Amino acid sequence: VGSAVVAWPGGGAVAVGWSDGGGVGGVGKGGRDAWVLRIADDGTLQWEVLLGNDLDQSAYDVALNGTSAIVGGTWREHGDARPRGWLHAVDGTGAAVGTHVFAVDAFTEVHGVAVAETTLQPATRVFATGYLENDAGAIRLALARVDPTTLSPAWVQHYGDTDFDAAWELAALPDGGAVLVGDTAPGGSGPHLWLVRVDHAGTVAWQRTYHSDGEDGGWAVVAHPDGKGQITGLTVAGRRKAPGATVDAAWLMHTDATGKDLWQQTLPAPGGATAHAIERRPDDSLLLGGRLAKAQSASEASLWSATAAGATLWTTSAGAAGAVGNGVGLAPGANLLVGRSASGKLSDLLLVRASPEGKTDCQP
Repeated sequence: VGSAVVAWPGGGAVAVGWSDGGGVGGVGKGGRDAWVLRIADDGTLQWEVLLGNDLDQSAYDVALNGTSAIVGGTWREHGDARPRGWLHAVDGTGAAVGTHVFAVDAFTEVHGVAVAETTLQPATRVFATGYLENDAGAIRLALARVDPTTLSPAWVQHYGDTDFDAAWELAALPDGGAVLVGDTAPGGSGPHLWLVRVDHAGTVAWQRTYHSDGEDGGWAVVAHPDGKGQITGLTVAGRRKAPGATVDAAWLMHTDATGKDLWQQTLPAPGGATAHAIERRPDDSLLLGGRLAKAQSASEASLWSATAAGATLWTTSAGAAGAVGNGVGLAPGANLLVGRSASGKLSDLLLVRASPEGKTDCQP
């Protein structure tokens, strides 16, 4: 399974996810292994790294930090009652240049990693977010700012008081802070979409909960800065099920810098749709990845583009029936999508490189 992808400086891409079958080489560590792959522009596998032991490890996100890629996920050792959040950095050859496993009482799963350059010191800010689960099963949103080199935390903060508060992704901001997107369950209802904006020290600037008469949730968020680096808005990608509907529609919500809802757009499909990932282009248009199903239980991994106002420009799909897109990336002159090729217990990692118009080599 592929979970996230980032374009590599000078060409190619780094994709991350996990493998139960030993990756392409077929030699695993045992259990589920975190998987990091370097892919050339023509799709050739340049190298792969499997990270783990005889227990389960996973990689959920990747962010570029200069000449290294920072991977976030979960790690588990014998004796651990639960997984622990984990960060690992590799250089352009796949060699490890830093690693950190969080304490069991600090972080259970890292789902999002983000890097930003700021005018503050240190200039490079690296954030990781996800959640902490305690012995009773209560979940609190977790956020860490870590050293860009060693990946050890400068601080770890926890947020939420509903026993189900988690973050799935985040965007690092030019002012040194971050915006997190996830779920919360106020009053035992929900879960509902949750946006939290924090400053460079992790102090909450604002938080908002969103819900409709149907069901909705957010998986990813991007920030829209102006020419001076000030944030003018945020766009969330996720899913919405209207009241009475039997399937989800892919969903975009755009807010101002304080989280006030300004507009929403949906992209439906007969068998349901979800937007799992989003990237913002320099012209403020959007690249999204997820799944679109022509019939129930027949989804395709999908890549699509939208205007800054959320109107769909084009869509393209790939993979066998049951395929899902989990992550997107922007490369010079190309769009990237990573996911899995089919549903069920057996699947292959799927990687798509498409033109700016959404065309792949096999399309006219």
